[in-house]
Amino acid sequence: MADVRQEIWSVSDKGFIFPKTAEETPDQLVKMRENQLDVLWAEGLACLEENQYVIPHDKVVLLDSETKEFLELPDELPFEIEVNTKSNVGAQDFRYHFRLLDIDGRPFFNPTICGAYVRLNDCDEDSQYLLNFDQYQLLQCIYNCNRKIEELANSDSSSRSSSVEANVTGYAYTAKIQHYAELVRIKLEQRIREKKIVLPDKLSIRVKENDDNSYSVLPVLLKKHKENYSPIVDAGFDESFAKKKYSDRRFQTKDGTIYVFTQEQGKCLNTIRKYKSLSKEQAERIKIQPREVFDSEEFFFDLNFYGDRVINIGAFKENVLPFIKPEANDWLPAEGTSVMKKDSDVSDELPTLTPENIGAVKQAVLEAQSEGKQSVVIDGTEYPLTQDLLELLNHKEEEFRGDWELEFAKPEEEQTAVLNIRQNIDELLFRAKEREKHYAIKNTEELFTGLKPGTTLYQHQKEGIAKMAACWTEGHKGVLLADDMGLGKTPQAYGFISALKKHKEGPMPSVLIVAPVALLKNWEEEYAKFVADGIFKGTVALYGSSLRDRKFKDEKGNIVSYSPGQGLKSVPMIDFSSLENDYIVLTSYETLRDYQLSFGRISWSVLILDEAQKIKNPSARISVAAKAMKYDFGISLTGTPVENTWIDLWSIMDFVEPGKLKTLREFNDNYQKKLNSAGRNVEEIKALGEQLRDDLNPLFIRRLKSDIAKNLPTKTIKKYEDPMTEPQRNAYNELIAEVHKSQDHNKGYMLRLIASLRDVSLCPDLAVYNDKYFGSADAMTVLNTSARLIRTKKILDEIRERQEKVIIFVESRKLQGMLVTYFERIYNIYVPTPINGTMQAFKRQEIVDKFNHAKGFGILILSPLAAGVGLNITGANNVIHLSRCWNPAKEDQATDRVYRIGQTLEVTVYIPMAVDPDYPKESSFDIILDQLLDYKRKLGESALFPTGDSPENGYDMFQTIFGTTGGEEGTVHGQYWTIVDIDKVTGKTFEHIVTSLYDGMDCYSAEKTRDSNDRGADIVVRSTKNSNLPNLLIQCKQTSTKRSMNADGVREVIASKKYYEKINHCQFKCVVVTNAYNFTHGARELAKTNRVQLIAREALAALLTQFPVERRAAALFDVESQDVEAADFA
Repeated sequence: MADVRQEIWSVSDKGFIFPKTAEETPDQLVKMRENQLDVLWAEGLACLEENQYVIPHDKVVLLDSETKEFLELPDELPFEIEVNTKSNVGAQDFRYHFRLLDIDGRPFFNPTICGAYVRLNDCDEDSQYLLNFDQYQLLQCIYNCNRKIEELANSDSSSRSSSVEANVTGYAYTAKIQHYAELVRIKLEQRIREKKIVLPDKLSIRVKENDDNSYSVLPVLLKKHKENYSPIVDAGFDESFAKKKYSDRRFQTKDGTIYVFTQEQGKCLNTIRKYKSLSKEQAERIKIQPREVFDSEEFFFDLNFYGDRVINIGAFKENVLPFIKPEANDWLPAEGTSVMKKDSDVSDELPTLTPENIGAVKQAVLEAQSEGKQSVVIDGTEYPLTQDLLELLNHKEEEFRGDWELEFAKPEEEQTAVLNIRQNIDELLFRAKEREKHYAIKNTEELFTGLKPGTTLYQHQKEGIAKMAACWTEGHKGVLLADDMGLGKTPQAYGFISALKKHKEGPMPSVLIVAPVALLKNWEEEYAKFVADGIFKGTVALYGSSLRDRKFKDEKGNIVSYSPGQGLKSVPMIDFSSLENDYIVLTSYETLRDYQLSFGRISWSVLILDEAQKIKNPSARISVAAKAMKYDFGISLTGTPVENTWIDLWSIMDFVEPGKLKTLREFNDNYQKKLNSAGRNVEEIKALGEQLRDDLNPLFIRRLKSDIAKNLPTKTIKKYEDPMTEPQRNAYNELIAEVHKSQDHNKGYMLRLIASLRDVSLCPDLAVYNDKYFGSADAMTVLNTSARLIRTKKILDEIRERQEKVIIFVESRKLQGMLVTYFERIYNIYVPTPINGTMQAFKRQEIVDKFNHAKGFGILILSPLAAGVGLNITGANNVIHLSRCWNPAKEDQATDRVYRIGQTLEVTVYIPMAVDPDYPKESSFDIILDQLLDYKRKLGESALFPTGDSPENGYDMFQTIFGTTGGEEGTVHGQYWTIVDIDKVTGKTFEHIVTSLYDGMDCYSAEKTRDSNDRGADIVVRSTKNSNLPNLLIQCKQTSTKRSMNADGVREVIASKKYYEKINHCQFKCVVVTNAYNFTHGARELAKTNRVQLIAREALAALLTQFPVERRAAALFDVESQDVEAADFA
């Protein structure tokens, strides 16, 4: 189709196209938008073609709402899709057709659809929309089905062949369309909706004893759930298969269910049919080695090949460890996104609904609604009467109504083929056997002869190699090298294994090195740098795309998969036949986990785990996979052997030398429990730490930077305590006052409050205003709203004077993008794309290399967590921690990207902090967090104290802050939202403001709907019982332009009315609220016809005057809990 052109982007078959501007563009907003596109390119979501960025259609549907809003992409299509068919499913002239229906169920005339882009041409004004992911996939299914059948009709194949293929194609795509029909608003033709079609993803087998004592092989049909397979249980298919004397690609059971198979699957069924009268011996052989007979990739199927610790191949069973507290991940909202809800004793959760209790729950909900209550009691627990609860009730009602559904074995994430091992949890089931004591290298200098001539090692590195060699010589199973970050653990590991190989007569089993993906390239480079030529045959990468050519293939060239049956995941096998000796094999933890059945068959001389904290959880898949390997000697490398608890250390040592620290239960009793009960008794903690070190000897090697300071330049830490700016101070004090007004704070409230204090201390308006505002605003005006940003600017000025380079750690992606744009403009320099965890490895390394080699003043912005491993940025000698981690080990890891061996300049670490001048310094978030980090850091250095973060840190901080602020409310300068403010806010913030506006009216109670898939209504407003006012459905439309608002919002809210009336059991009046100066003529006419109330700028300003909404921290909006994902309704 011809390009659809807008001011910012155009659309073609390729996707959404954004022209690349000139390097010296004067427009700050344009530059900030281009930085965002550069981030998408680095993450693989956009392409860079000559002078333009292209976001392909299949990628644009994956973007989050804030990114789409900033790029000014259209809103999500809110209308129903009607899908009809021509002819019967399976016929050669069968085709699918679809139409988009307006709010009255009438089809739009000739809409323009290009990939994910939709334009409705028959509206009064041009209406543009973007398909969401499921809508896009649905239409792609329709296009592909029609194209495939059309190709078959025009092919040279025989009439029967084409007919069979068309039949199977029609049914196959119909099953997919039925699937997407469950996910999006679709009006599916009844005869299509009611068809029962099953597409097995894989086949397996089972062996059944016949009446005559012979045995038959029968097919097992498998359905994929995420990455695993579960058997489809249907006696009807078994009966249908048994009756047919031959197999084709379509079976129909008595109840009308149609099973459709691929061409290869059809051949597999015919192969299975041949094995129906086997002896017991033959049957047993097939059960043990099914691949001997059933070698097709369509089969998904196991210990003589594996090490002594492996007990079987089967489904992964995670150990329940009641005495270990599970790790708390993401216990605070992402930086700059926190929102608060009013404190309440009502549960934030949703109830569990079953066929048995749904009737009673519905009755309780109806009674609560009729009585005007805001909550409902279900099974003794009080739940808020939210739209999420009503949607869940509606969804489950439909699910339990008796819709046809095949019986599937319950999909479990654990159902995958793994090596189960003897675990040392409650009993010591596996102890490392004493290895045969190897020869000792008598001359210490011989330890380094495997390294390249001229290689210079530091004294601590030589000692480390010697200690590893001593443990190996004495017959130990392994060693934990836990040197501080940046002290060169990689050269020590290479020094040790190259010495082994140098002095080994004959071939030596290969070495396996497992590391995070980001570090594997570094291991290759360090090999070339340190290991002498001819010692090993070389390094071999086995991860990512490099696996493609290493898959094991049969004589026909087909990839061979190992399938143990029982519905377990089929795993392609790796061909190690040429790699078993004298190589160094490099792989990632994820590859080891996914291909453990291949790696576990090989006898490794040495197995090295880099960043070994990856196996800190003893029951995690990666940990179990690593411990299941066959290795003569294991080396764990980590600068943080303890992060969350001492259990981390036990799990690592259970790989290094199983049994060294006894069972996990004994270790927990002897150490972790005592540490927990020690509280903050420093002397007791240190004594425990010393005892633990004694138990670890001689297998624990750890040196800190302070121990070998002479090998590194000076590091200076500068902390700044600056008074908050007026906007920060107001927002911070409002949060304090809010807490003192309320009572009985639950834990969820505490953590949301702490997240809000964190965000205000960083930048008070970050979550409030939209990217367009920040892109248009004066840089210094924005920076001057934050004490930490003001200090950062002053630090950068000093660094520029010295013509040095600096890395800045910032978690918020929004703030990252702002700072890139602002600093480029202020300092007239190029600032690279910020480095985040989603950035592709090659792009990350490319940015770091260019930054390291650049001359003069330079700035690089990174996420603190993404910088944890794999980056050497010694080109910079200044670090600014603008965002702080709650775990000092992670913060130190980030610093050590700069402060490490190879750094030749003095390093300065800057920590800007904001202090509220209205309260004691100890009540400021930044100060308390800094003290917590220092406490953990000091104990971690002296006693291996766990430095990990947890919700308990947040609860403690809450008590500390509100214990020092007393009952006073501080200085709060009341401000209220104005219509001018609303021009700058994000769409989400605008919805919060309007929710608060209506909720502040005595006659209404307002609730914001979910951020995604809201069905066209942003806010549900219920009138109080005695007000006699209508309930309202509100669609919010915020704009940063002066154009009139079109009819999109009117259509969307009308389209939502039927759904919300159904689940709320009441009538609604529709409203559209906007800050635009007016609505278009088409919008007004449509609203008049459908009795929709329109509130534009002047009316909204009057409402804000009549019912003021406090312009407080974004966190204080009375909004919903976190959105319930669609998966929660499954």
